[in-house]
Amino acid sequence: ASVWVLLILVSITVCWTTGYTTALGETGRFAIAMILIPVLLTVVIAIIADIDNPRHGMIQVSQQSMLDLQQTIKKYQ
Repeated sequence: ASVWVLLILVSITVCWTTGYTTALGETGRFAIAMILIPVLLTVVIAIIADIDNPRHGMIQVSQQSMLDLQQTIKKYQ
């Protein structure tokens, strides 16, 4: 849970800093950053959430290597 809180706090800080910096300067110069940074943060959070739940979601990891390791450990005990 602490990792999620830290990730959300970093995301909020980065988005706020980008918006604040844009308000201080030229808007045309930072227009790409205003769109790109929140989108990239959203993608990163979505991928982490998807990997965090291995049985559901778009990214599914086979557990066969873990099962093989379990059988090998049982064989040598």
